[in-house]
Amino acid sequence: MTLQFDKAKWVVPVGLDGMRRFAPVGPYGLPVATVGGWLSDSEFLLDVDTIANVNHFLFNVRVDGRSTHLLMNEITGEIKDLAVEAWAWK
Repeated sequence: MTLQFDKAKWVVPVGLDGMRRFAPVGPYGLPVATVGGWLSDSEFLLDVDTIANVNHFLFNVRVDGRSTHLLMNEITGEIKDLAVEAWAWK
């Protein structure tokens, strides 16, 4: 998965088997641990932990027909219920 925060781009593997995957792409080149899983047929939860840094992000992605809804939280409270919606136009 590719995540972009401002100018920082993180390319990370995502474990779908409950096991975290690690990549040295976080702030200052420190490791990031990722794991994801389907909560339902249309809802995916991505957990991104910067380990040695303070941030730990949860991305809840829900696909509903032609729209996608993203709810982002950072567990220390830095980001709370940031919602993004996207629609596909025909």
